[in-house]
Parts: sequence; structure tokens; C-alpha cells
Amino acid sequence: MLYVMTKNKEIMGEPLPVFRHFMNVSRIFFKEADSYLGKLFGVSSGKFAVLMALYFNDGPVSSSNLARITITRPNNITALVQRLKKQDLVATEKEATDLRFVMVRLTPKGHALMDKAMPAARQFVMSTMSGFDEKEAVALDSCLTRLEKNLLSKKRS
Repeated sequence: MLYVMTKNKEIMGEPLPVFRHFMNVSRIFFKEADSYLGKLFGVSSGKFAVLMALYFNDGPVSSSNLARITITRPNNITALVQRLKKQDLVATEKEATDLRFVMVRLTPKGHALMDKAMPAARQFVMSTMSGFDEKEAVALDSCLTRLEKNLLSKKRS
């Protein structure tokens, strides 16, 4: 039975099987994405998230904004950026007006990789979503957006 909150806040069904299923799907997705992106482009899904954030932003992005955009802890962004620098996919520089900020940008090699990777990533997502019609895909996106909003807006104790 699906977990449902009624108007009077009564809970129907058990939420843990849904939670377990969601966690399993998430793990499988990232395992497959890491394998796919690693084989084709030599990057993990975490690195790809950083590269994609830079690819779709005009100009350099501060490391703190990269952490916010990719929903990654600042210390993890620092490690990801350092690994991407070693691959010559990104470059960093201090912000001219405030030396405390590190700005990150794609290198020409990073741009070239993303130009090739985006169609492949799109194909990966399309194969993952095979069997979903447009209405189902929109409904899934809506549900995921609501979950994301709930998770980001609530403080956990």
C-alpha cells in the first residue's frame, strides 16, 4: 500500500517500503550513472554534476555557488574541483574583488568533454526512462520536485 497523508493528517499505509524502494532506485541510478560516465568520459556522477553546472552557467562560478547548485557540501566541492583540475577539465582563480572566493570555470578540454557528454547523458536518461510516456514522465518530475522541496525546506532533528 502506498503512503498517503489524508486531509485530516491520518497516515494510511506504511512509509518505510516506499522509502526503501526510493533509496534502492537512487543507489542503482547512481551506480549505473557512475559506470556509464566513467567508461565513456572518465568522470563520476559527482564530477559530472559539477561540470554540468559550469557548462550551463555563463562564466566562472564560485565554489560556494557550485555547492549550492549541485547540493553538495562545500568540502566535497573542493575535493571534486581539485580532482577535475588534475584532469584539466576545470581551472580555478581567486575572485578579483574578494580573494576569499574561488571561482571555477571549464577549461577548453572541459567544454569539449561536455559537448560530447551531454548527448550521451541525455541518451542514458532516455534509456532509464524508457517505458514512461510523456504524462508519466511529467508526473514523476512533479513528484520528485515535491520530494526535493520537502527535503530542502525541513530541518531534521
